[in-house]
Order: sequence, then C-alpha cells, then structure tokens
Amino acid sequence: MTHFLPAVLNTIKASRDTIAELADVAMEALDSSKVLNDVPVVSLAVKVLSVKDAFAQARLKRNCMAFMTAVAEGNTRSLQQLAEKMEANREFADDFSDTLMALLLEAQKPIKCEIVGRLVLALARSELTEPEFAKLAEIIQACTVPALKALPVFFGKTAGKPFLSGAGEVPEEPSLLSLGIAYRFGTMFRVDISGQNLYRHGFGGTVDNMQ
Repeated sequence: MTHFLPAVLNTIKASRDTIAELADVAMEALDSSKVLNDVPVVSLAVKVLSVKDAFAQARLKRNCMAFMTAVAEGNTRSLQQLAEKMEANREFADDFSDTLMALLLEAQKPIKCEIVGRLVLALARSELTEPEFAKLAEIIQACTVPALKALPVFFGKTAGKPFLSGAGEVPEEPSLLSLGIAYRFGTMFRVDISGQNLYRHGFGGTVDNMQ
C-alpha cells in the first residue's frame, strides 16, 4: 500500500472537523493557518515530498480546502465503507491515493478537487464502481477546466437529457468530445454513461433517461 494512502484517508476522515475549525479563519489567513498545515496530505507534501515553494503550498492548500469541503458532506458510515474498499483492493487503493495526491498537488483550479471529492463520496456509497471512479478521476486529472464546465452547461440546455438531436453542432460539443464522454451519431449528439455519471455525481445534477 502506497505511503500516500494513510494521509489521504485521514484527510478524508477528518474533513468535517477540519472545515469546522477553519470556519472562523479569514480567507487571507488560510494559507498560513496551522489547521491547514496540519492536514495530513499537506503535512506529507511538505515534510516527505519536500514541497517548499510558497506558490505550490498555497495551491495545495486551496485544493485541499475544496476537496475537504466536498467530502465533509459524507457520513461516518460511508467513509468507513471507503476505508474498507481500500483494504479489500490494494491495487485500486494505490491508484486511488496516487491520483488524489496528484490532483491536490497539481490542479490549477480547486474546482477539479471539489468535483473529485464528490466522486469519492459516490464511490464510498457504492454509487460508482471502482473502475468508474478511476475513469472519471483520470478524465478530471487530464482535462481543462473550461471543458469540464461545459458539461453542466450542456445539461442545462437539455433539461437534464443526455442528448440533443435535430440540431447542428452543439456549442459545447468540442469540449465534451475532448473529455471523451460524448459522441455524435448523425444528427444526434449524446453524452455517454461516463459523462452522465460525472454530471450526476460530480456536479450533483439530475439526468433524465426516460426518453
């Protein structure tokens, strides 16, 4: 089991208490907050991975805040189930923790970490399988933020339907195609099951599959 996993799981488990402690901390003081410095993944990055650059540390802390705010919505039971999944599948656990650490360290915008945090909760509740989570996390890690934001825009235009037919090129089409979560067949443009899962679990949207 990778040495990242304990720090990642402990950060998730403590997220609710950490966010509560930070509630009264002024935004401009967050980067120097002792509470954030003591977050397991932040401590690991600084002490073990030697992340010393002030900009890199500030980015890591902003990303951690977004991630913890999302996972703080989970209950104790679901987070315990997540730990059990990690214990049962060590190979997935390694990939899971490596991917999360990479996102927390490297994501240019916190929205990526916020969305992944929601996907972690969906995984914990068994609303996503391990392969489904891994695929979505990989998509988020590799994509641009504008492409990611195109997904809720598309579903907003279709009233939650995963397709649009009888029209020319959809404005969001190039972005969604670049994510690898959509395809065109004749006059129909459709978001596939991965894209639907991303919208449902990552953005909290509702997908209408009745038609």
